Amino acid sequence: MKFHILFAFASSIAIGLLSTPCFADEASRQADHEAVENLEYEFAKAMIKPDLEWMDEMLAEDFKIVLPNGQIKDKKAFVDSWRANAWDYHEIDVLKPDIRIYGDSAVSIGRAHNKGVKNNGEEFSHDELWTDVLVKRNGKWRYVSIQVMMLKTE
Repeated sequence: MKFHILFAFASSIAIGLLSTPCFADEASRQADHEAVENLEYEFAKAMIKPDLEWMDEMLAEDFKIVLPNGQIKDKKAFVDSWRANAWDYHEIDVLKPDIRIYGDSAVSIGRAHNKGVKNNGEEFSHDELWTDVLVKRNGKWRYVSIQVMMLKTE
């Protein structure tokens, strides 16, 4: 009887220790969270500049974006649209994104207020929501998918 109680006690401690994330895992998750959050702010800067080299490096080869009009672009088409200077962003105010890390994958949901000028000279000012999916490959986070939704301003 004592053996069974001792075995049950030891088993519950072992299960508890195995199911509790260790400090190293928590530190790693926190580092990944910060890395992804920093990328969100860097992406905004790359759009303002525009920094096509940054985009080319940070967008995975199989990257896809769903634009507010429903159009889906791959990496080449997306970067080419920036090269054509369709939008000239003067300001992108990123609110703190909600980031969740799932091992080597991350989902970031965020909101930003954008101002600038379209290539036809028309000024724009709008808010947008986005959902970004990033994957860690060879130790580096890369964007694999983005969906953007434009919010109506009143």
